[in-house]
Amino acid sequence: MSYRRADVKKINRLITLLLRFDAAPASGINLQHFAANANVNIRTIQRDIKLLNDCLNLSEEKEDKKKTRKKEKNFYIERKGHGNYGFKEGYSLANAKQDKIFHDTIEPLAESLGMSPAVFRAYWRLSPQENPLFIKFPQQAETIRLISGFETLLDAIQKKYTVTITRKNETGKKTAWAGFKPLKICFSEGFWYLIGYFDRKIMKYRLESIANVQPDKKSRYFEYNPDKDPKKAIEYILGNAVGMWFNSDNITQTIKLFIKKPIASYFKKKIYFPQQKIIKETASGLILTCVSSDDIEIKNNIFPMIQKWLPNITILAPHKLAEEFRDRLKQYLEQDVL
Repeated sequence: MSYRRADVKKINRLITLLLRFDAAPASGINLQHFAANANVNIRTIQRDIKLLNDCLNLSEEKEDKKKTRKKEKNFYIERKGHGNYGFKEGYSLANAKQDKIFHDTIEPLAESLGMSPAVFRAYWRLSPQENPLFIKFPQQAETIRLISGFETLLDAIQKKYTVTITRKNETGKKTAWAGFKPLKICFSEGFWYLIGYFDRKIMKYRLESIANVQPDKKSRYFEYNPDKDPKKAIEYILGNAVGMWFNSDNITQTIKLFIKKPIASYFKKKIYFPQQKIIKETASGLILTCVSSDDIEIKNNIFPMIQKWLPNITILAPHKLAEEFRDRLKQYLEQDVL
């Protein structure tokens, strides 16, 4: 993607502004002097500040059933007097990052309780002993050591060049995979995964199985244009996946499930299956649909989730899949574990 020279100059100016505000004294920086050094007029800098305030602001427009109401905006860059501007008291790029983390991961929990995010934030800052709320995130059995070449992997994802990864299996045998196109490092269900393309297929590897990463900076790769086909973007794929057993190819089939009343409330509030959608509610439960991209996802994600909720969940269609699931249960019941 190419950028106009004016765009590059604007991006550099905005970054410089943020860094100057972050390092400035309480009195802020003088806009007239900054504008002169940037070779633009002061109105341009004022527009830059408005843009930065809009980007830094974490409030969003919320809709209720009757009307749209807009939360009050916070202005993180404010007038300090005498032509000076700066970050509001107590604000910095470091705590801006913390605000972003809170907004993306913690604030939705407040909304799930029907609680004001501001109140929830106040509770969140209490010590564990004082806090009446306790949130348990997925835990790992042990900490994964930093893999050799981890920073190389991050650099390759950002700059889009291929790498050779060396993986080890459970027996310790190592295998090298050249020409791997890394896309994301993803945390899911308590584990870290490396996701990328190899041999035109999307692959997912547990991070602790990777022994080494070697860059090939001469071999760059170019993806689809996400503006033309946003559903092919890895962010979209991960956002719609449930667990790591997914495929980026076209959906192969739709599955219809019946959820009995004792567990129906869980499925109204949480997505357990890929692209889960409630299509009918009856006195005895819910009928919902989900999708699968391939047999691997069915056997490693959908079937185990159905087993987890037995006997309160039933496969209605396709009939062949229901029979396959019954055969799987029969084999389990008949197996000799000794």
